[in-house]
Amino acid sequence: SSVVERTEIRRELLQLYGIAEDELLITYVGRFDTQKDPILLIDSFYRLVQLGDKKHLLMVGDGVLRKEVKARIKHLGLQDKVTLAGLLSPLKVARFLKVSDMFALSSVYEGMPISVLEALGCGVPVVSTNVGEIGRLVKPGVNGEIAASRDIDEFVRAMTVCINNLPEYTGAPCVQVAMEFVPEKVLGRVYENYRRLAG
Repeated sequence: SSVVERTEIRRELLQLYGIAEDELLITYVGRFDTQKDPILLIDSFYRLVQLGDKKHLLMVGDGVLRKEVKARIKHLGLQDKVTLAGLLSPLKVARFLKVSDMFALSSVYEGMPISVLEALGCGVPVVSTNVGEIGRLVKPGVNGEIAASRDIDEFVRAMTVCINNLPEYTGAPCVQVAMEFVPEKVLGRVYENYRRLAG
């Protein structure tokens, strides 16, 4: 069954990165730059670990802030709690998302973040700052939480609420929202072409 398969893939991936199996896995996928503000995520995660340490942050990506990110992790003593996986292929990213418990995005600004759509498509609840089209994807109390401000306390609050409601948020509530956007993306281009031809 898919549950057995997920359990096996999860065990395999966690072993690969030396992450304990009983830890709650929070995943971030994106560039390490000022737009994405990975430092806010790390600082918030640090606070979250203080509330209960069975948590692990997996950060997929790279960018100009890599040095700052590594320095921040070291400064906060989170070396055992945060894994920097570097750049991964879309297939590997999908495998990670499928076994994650939660997806986190701490961006300063966004359009329609594809990483959030992908996480939801894998049935993973999302916690995000209130940017771009996030409000169309993340429904607080349903498939994730939105931080009202770019404040560490507020981001921690959103993550905590999400963690406390993971059984309800995970799976169908995420996938249903993602499904609404996949046809729109594909068909939107087709209709655009028709309109151009007709015009």
